[in-house]
Amino acid sequence: MPSSKTNSGLTPSFRVVANFLLHRDYFTSASIRVMVFADRIEIIGSGHLPDV
Repeated sequence: MPSSKTNSGLTPSFRVVANFLLHRDYFTSASIRVMVFADRIEIIGSGHLPDV
């Protein structure tokens, strides 16, 4: 994955990891899955989007 920087100055992969850690549900002991494919990386965890 290229390490080009976005407008915020952070690499896209850093932003994905930061968002995952911020939105993770720390009250459950669910495992984290990281799957690496040729064209993408998928991170699956116990977090969810907030209700609005």
